[in-house]
Amino acid sequence: MQKLLFPFSILYGFVTLVRNWAFDLGFLESYTPPVYSIGVGNLRVGGTGKTPMVEYLIRHFGAQNNIGVISRGYGRKTKGILTASPDSNATEIGDEPAQIVRKYPEVVFVVGGNRVAATKHLLDQNKSVEYLLFDDVYQHRYVKPHCLILLTAFDDLYVNDYVLPSGRLRELRSGADRADIIVVTKCPEGLSENDQHELKVRLKPKAYQKVFFTTVKKSPYQRVYGNASECSSNVVLVTGIDGSKRVSNSVLKDHSIVKHFDFSDHYSYTPSDISSILKECKSHQETDILTTEKDWQRLRPFVEDLYDRDVSIFIIPIEIEFFGNQSTQFNEALNDTTRKN
Repeated sequence: MQKLLFPFSILYGFVTLVRNWAFDLGFLESYTPPVYSIGVGNLRVGGTGKTPMVEYLIRHFGAQNNIGVISRGYGRKTKGILTASPDSNATEIGDEPAQIVRKYPEVVFVVGGNRVAATKHLLDQNKSVEYLLFDDVYQHRYVKPHCLILLTAFDDLYVNDYVLPSGRLRELRSGADRADIIVVTKCPEGLSENDQHELKVRLKPKAYQKVFFTTVKKSPYQRVYGNASECSSNVVLVTGIDGSKRVSNSVLKDHSIVKHFDFSDHYSYTPSDISSILKECKSHQETDILTTEKDWQRLRPFVEDLYDRDVSIFIIPIEIEFFGNQSTQFNEALNDTTRKN
């Protein structure tokens, strides 16, 4: 099938190449915000850890520095430009914005498909914003952040992939050249320095690009519903994300998964789904429901109306962790781009 689709990939790649040339040569105009801005994105369709990276940047700059975040709000049922609040739900603003704004309510968060209009709206309404973060903006070239961070997952490197539809790249691999910083995410724990060096060689970064490596930080599961003090050894796992296999493999290190409800990325849960999940959980003794932070934003509206405290729900916190002293080097690289602009 991949070979049959390859001619279409050549056509798609050519279209993206021409589009990028149009921006590079100035035929299409890019907007750079008047305040310092960082864009986080990827070349590949699917999850590479953009939301955890945005959360890391929020913690790095500190919410007291008046941070603004712009996102498309993928999966929301609304249209236009909206300012998010901790009371907003995933249907209104998308699951990832809902997750971030509840964890960091001090941040000004605006969702909008037109990133330029959304940025101007945010800055017009919030004159004190000093830093702007763009979640998933790499191919949205009408906006040109001061710093671009490209993410690529360890087991799905863009150098091993092809453009759509035969592969999963949104544009040609050469698009990576626009990045100031490249971060290899979701690396296995204990990735050696030699392995990191070999990966750098494969990525072939430009002289101006810096490459860093992160893994998923191991954190205790957090109870969000019910009365259990800690997560049971038996769990019903519920995921509606890209890369759910990584999640289940991680859970299996410490728990037994009696059933895995594995839905598509950004899946919109229904009352029927919730009933099936609860029924499965109650059919096993001493079993809790385990899900991801992002999924909880979509499950939450249904579960909070249940008033069934016999069931406990835990979430898996996702936080990135740099290898060795790379967090210091990464922060210095960010500070360098700040000073240059």
